Amino acid sequence: MVDDSLQRQAQRALEWDHLLQALAAHAQSSMGAEYCRQLPLETSLEDARIRQQETTEMRMVLERATPIPVLAFEDMRDVFERVSKGAQLEGLELFHVSVMLGLCHDLADALEGYEESCPLIHGLAQELEPLAWVYEAIVRCVDHEGHIQDTATPELHDLLQHLHQLRQRIRQRLERLLASHEHEELLQGQYFAERENRYVIPVKADMQHQMPGIVHDISGSGATVFLEPRDFIELNNAIKIADLQVKQEVARILQDLSGMVATHVTALSQNLERLQRLDSLAAKARLSLAMRANPIALHERQQIVLKQARHPLLVLKKDHVVPNDFHLTDENNIYIISGPNTGGKTVTLKLVGLYALMARAGLHLPCQEHSEMGLFQRIFADIGDAQDIQHDLSSFSAHITNMIALLQETRAHSSDDCSASLVLLDEIGNATDPVEGAALAEALLCHLDESGFKVIVTTHYHSLKTLPLRRAGFVNASHEFNLTTLSPTYRLLEGLPGGSSAIEIAGKLGLRQKILTHASALMQGQERDLESVFQQLQDTRQQLNHELQQTQVLRLEAEQFHQEAREAKDRVRVSERHERQKIRKALHAEFSRLTRTINEAIEELKRDKTLSKTQSIRRRVSALQQDSQALFAQEETMPLHLAKVGDVVEIKNLGTTGILLEPAQEKARVKIRIGEKVVSIEANLLQRIGSSHVSQGVSSSSKASPGRSKQQKSALPAVSHVHATQIALPSFKIDVRGKAVDEALEVTESACDHAMQRGLSSMLVLHGHGTGKLKASLRAYFASSAYVAGFRPGERSEGGDGVTIVALR
Repeated sequence: MVDDSLQRQAQRALEWDHLLQALAAHAQSSMGAEYCRQLPLETSLEDARIRQQETTEMRMVLERATPIPVLAFEDMRDVFERVSKGAQLEGLELFHVSVMLGLCHDLADALEGYEESCPLIHGLAQELEPLAWVYEAIVRCVDHEGHIQDTATPELHDLLQHLHQLRQRIRQRLERLLASHEHEELLQGQYFAERENRYVIPVKADMQHQMPGIVHDISGSGATVFLEPRDFIELNNAIKIADLQVKQEVARILQDLSGMVATHVTALSQNLERLQRLDSLAAKARLSLAMRANPIALHERQQIVLKQARHPLLVLKKDHVVPNDFHLTDENNIYIISGPNTGGKTVTLKLVGLYALMARAGLHLPCQEHSEMGLFQRIFADIGDAQDIQHDLSSFSAHITNMIALLQETRAHSSDDCSASLVLLDEIGNATDPVEGAALAEALLCHLDESGFKVIVTTHYHSLKTLPLRRAGFVNASHEFNLTTLSPTYRLLEGLPGGSSAIEIAGKLGLRQKILTHASALMQGQERDLESVFQQLQDTRQQLNHELQQTQVLRLEAEQFHQEAREAKDRVRVSERHERQKIRKALHAEFSRLTRTINEAIEELKRDKTLSKTQSIRRRVSALQQDSQALFAQEETMPLHLAKVGDVVEIKNLGTTGILLEPAQEKARVKIRIGEKVVSIEANLLQRIGSSHVSQGVSSSSKASPGRSKQQKSALPAVSHVHATQIALPSFKIDVRGKAVDEALEVTESACDHAMQRGLSSMLVLHGHGTGKLKASLRAYFASSAYVAGFRPGERSEGGDGVTIVALR
């Protein structure tokens, strides 16, 4: 029980109840708010992870465009307890039961589509039992004000009709009585009323004996009595009986409905608990959104790695809170925070303690993602002034008493249990002689370190600030103080101790300069030097951080410029590719025109072989040759010394292309492959025009465009039929076996182009038999190609139907 007392004390010191109250404010039901204020803390890592995942999933649900139903419902626990003991429920209580059941149905329906994205929340919603028959029975009988509806049962409807008719009859008789002049002098007014559910008329008190009947009431002045005339007694009795019958039927309906509720009270109670859980989860999700919080990684290792952490209570109160990183890893147990008063040391202490509690409760933490925290099953906190006048304890005595209770508690636990404990100590060893207090504090911290506790401590003692330099497992941190503005920045600087800056802060608060000067002179030299060293360390750290930030900005700018340059380069490359494609299309079109012109000249020469015609055609061919050379001069070329083995090179002025077979640097002659032949040629006659696109011994200066054959079909004359014996066996061959149809057509078209540039009259295409699809596609191409004058299957000695002999134009 000592442990529980220490845990409650720690939660009070950390203001855990304030955070839970903020959480409860986001609940939509009284039961949900109650659950939030008593939020359980998990002791199992797996359970803590599940609680956090539930919060994450509920936040995803709330962030979706389609809202879930408002989780507003009444606390029905007392109602269910009474009805389980046989009590009859009131109409309004039954209405609240129907509201709860309707909410169960709507919520389960709204979360139906979340099975994959939010399985935990979906599972909770699917556990709800809408009990449709109970809901429908209540809604049919009870309205939103808790009244039994007239149509609840046929019997009630008939009884109400009969009662209404009786009331109509008596009202009509009373109206006739009041309108009669016979009793005009006896009446105090021309109206009738109801007393004790019986119709009466106002009669003057001094004349009541002149009208026989029963007096039911008297006015405040005593001048009027409300009398039920004797002639109306029987009808009033009938109304009374009918009214009692109605009440009996209503009571029967309420009893039947109450019995139905009692039959399903277990399921209804479970529904209530699940709605309470879901409302509390929705409150967690809304708190997460309000704090701009995130889930963190929970693990078995007892370490704390927080990135850009902000105190949750400050986040809820202020628009801007200075975020800080915090690292207490496996290698270190003791984290010593120093720095100026009002600089944020205690805030950081409480922040870590609250984060440890929030992690166990499944709450999101207001820090960046990828933060980490172990699961601390016990949290001890000695924060603030623990003075207790009632128990005659000074501040120092109270602090020491707390430490003794903590050490006694640790005796009952193993070292593993101690490592799962987080100890938070504010101004350890203060309120006594500084030298003795510092010694006690150092001894206590060393003992806690040896016991395996994770400890975060704030201090002004120089001996504790230097402890990380003398002992492993200790680490320094300090809150920054700006000497220029003489104010704390609230930034946590890890790895550096900090000065207290008490004299500077006192000066800012208004203490006289004469006193401050005297205080500075009284400081011992060593103490003054240490304060100066601590301040210089912080100044250096601040300058380095500033330079680091500038460097990071410059690096980001450089990366941005590099990215922009890369994107510009890509755009230029794409533009160049498009331009090359346009030029290639233009070249193909012009080549088709030149080929057509040459064919027309050949046909003219066949018809007219005179000298003048021959000279005219020669002049036309010469002009076409010049046009062709001008066109090919537009190709993008490069110096030969930039060419690599395998690149496509061109023999200048001839237009013949080949593949470079050896490096060309500082060589007079190089070897190139043209078709299937390897030739040696002077290097100064070559130029590089592109990368290699050769297949099966056929080189090509460019990839054939899939659309080229279509252009040539329309631009060039059709293939003439050439007899098989007219095409001799060619020496130029290509092999397209095993290729896809598109690839084979591309290689064949490129080979035709190349063969015509070389002045060849025929070529052999080896395609094999296969399924026959490749052969048929190739021959269909030959039948319409501008390059082809005719074609035939190979003879048996040439390879048979597995080859095609092509005559070129």
